[in-house]
Amino acid sequence: MTKTLRFAFTLGIGILLINSCNTAARYTKKGNKKFAMGEYDFALQNYQSALSKGGNKGYLNYKIGESFRLSNRLTEAVSYYGKAIEENPKLDTALFYYALGLKWEGNYEQAKTRMGEYLEKGRNYEFKNRAQQELNNLALWEEIYKKQTGYKIKNADYLNTPGADYGVVQYDDRSIVFSSSRNMSKLYRATQTGFLDLFKYTFDGFSQNSGQAIPFPKPIYAEDTHEASATFNSEGTMMIFAKSNDGSKKGRKECDLYVTYFRAGTWSEPKLMNLNTKTSWTSTPMLSPDDKTLYFASDRKGGYGGIDLYKATWGDTSWTNVTNLGPKINTIGNEMFPYLARNGKFYFASDGQPGLGGLDIFRTTRDSSTGMLNIENLGQPMNSTFDDFSLYFTNDSLGYFSSNRPNGKGDDDIYDFKYKPLYIVNFFLDGATFYKNDTNEIALDSVRIKIFKGDSLVLDTLSGKGLFTTKLQKDTDYKIVATKDNFFTKEQIFSTKGKTPSRKELKEGVNNIRLSTKLLLEQIILDKDIVIDNIYYDYKQWNIRDDAAKELDKVVKLLIDNPGITIELSSHTDSRGNDEGNMKLSQARAESAVAYIISKGITKERITAKGYGETDPLIKEEKSEEDYQRNRRTEFKVTKIIKIK
Repeated sequence: MTKTLRFAFTLGIGILLINSCNTAARYTKKGNKKFAMGEYDFALQNYQSALSKGGNKGYLNYKIGESFRLSNRLTEAVSYYGKAIEENPKLDTALFYYALGLKWEGNYEQAKTRMGEYLEKGRNYEFKNRAQQELNNLALWEEIYKKQTGYKIKNADYLNTPGADYGVVQYDDRSIVFSSSRNMSKLYRATQTGFLDLFKYTFDGFSQNSGQAIPFPKPIYAEDTHEASATFNSEGTMMIFAKSNDGSKKGRKECDLYVTYFRAGTWSEPKLMNLNTKTSWTSTPMLSPDDKTLYFASDRKGGYGGIDLYKATWGDTSWTNVTNLGPKINTIGNEMFPYLARNGKFYFASDGQPGLGGLDIFRTTRDSSTGMLNIENLGQPMNSTFDDFSLYFTNDSLGYFSSNRPNGKGDDDIYDFKYKPLYIVNFFLDGATFYKNDTNEIALDSVRIKIFKGDSLVLDTLSGKGLFTTKLQKDTDYKIVATKDNFFTKEQIFSTKGKTPSRKELKEGVNNIRLSTKLLLEQIILDKDIVIDNIYYDYKQWNIRDDAAKELDKVVKLLIDNPGITIELSSHTDSRGNDEGNMKLSQARAESAVAYIISKGITKERITAKGYGETDPLIKEEKSEEDYQRNRRTEFKVTKIIKIK
């Protein structure tokens, strides 16, 4: 090659390199502009073009990763974060999200290594806290992965499209409502996908799951905004949903909650709710079954992480008392899609609780013995290494959830699920009724047994040969009332709380747990003295002290529980003092006690007062203060029994 040709060739290469660098710079600048505008799909296209033209590999791979992450495609971002830190290991954010992305890919061991590396090298305090939390969570992944559950799932292909479909709620007996980006007539510039709209799917009954999805009309639908995550009151006349900002409300974040009402056959113009704040993102609302509590997600100030869960309660005219659900549920990560089921279980999605990947679905329960809140990962197949969220039960065992796991029809897909517990626990109570003679306990037949759960009567039966049995619910308190003519009514509290065996003690399938109790009834014997303990009076006084009132309340209850008896209440003194004075004092004390009992609603015909002074001592020869105290006593005896029909 001649010098001239070599020079021309070298010059040409140089010009190409300069042009290429200039082109890379232009694409980078354009990408940054789109990135700043939140148009991440356009941004990453420009960054990829800049990368192909020889731009800064570390910076461009990082920005491509960020564009994927911020448009909710973290798994696609992982490899770019990895390439970015290969070029520039000091890219702090890239290192953290690379470690987090490895977890989302299910590469848990590598995620542990990289999270540990970030703890050593990272400079962002918030990321370091999150990295430590992720390491704690990753220590539990294998336990969650192997967890057995009773869920069966299936892609709800009759609802899904190539777009995003999620967030099913029940509308009426034949219809459900969900969010979908299937309408591609106008694209959302950030992701180049359709805007989210609310659709109602009505089952027509022609075949299983057949029906038609129809979008909500105006004024709910708007061309340039997202409408998603609907929740309805129990009558179906009020809808609360999330709506994005179309730019007309300056200074507000991109998503708020709105409310609309169904009146005269149409939905009213949606109104911005008072619980939003101008500087926060607020979404994924869900009403409680009684319509009195609204749960939602928000990134407002004062939370524990990125997005937290909150609740508000209905006042006379508006939603009030907005309260963060606290650090047991909320983490340094993100919590969304709250849902309180009719059985009282609370569900939500989180990427900060110990899970398998992105968002996992969790259930909260309270320990029956301690009252502590427990957070339970639902495990596979409900959860995966991808985003799993928006659980909703349509009855006790069927429902829907959403996921962006592979092999679906589109972006986020809706899944049907059926739940059948792997471990079914039934409680049975075996009871026995007895009475006691002088030496032995003897089975007592035909005792009427009533069992109450709160104010509800759940059993009314007679004990046969002194025995009865019934089925009980778990984690429940009961009151057992046993009655029989000529016997005092017996009450007993019984609970199944804390009696459920551990998972290791249960066999798969049905587990019948038998519990037992014994009810010892006391026979009513006319004119038999029964001492009322702990009835004390001040010296030479007869007014009822607070401690005595508590004991007399027991007599009140005995009379209420045994409406067929009439009693004499008597008061006794010791031998100190003169006979006449002791007689007057004991009579005054007895009358004071009877007056107290009558004041509690007992008719005066059922109780008489009698003072015995020192005429009927228990200890004939008093030798100690203990003897004096035993003789200073209050007693009652049944004087009459009538049968109550």
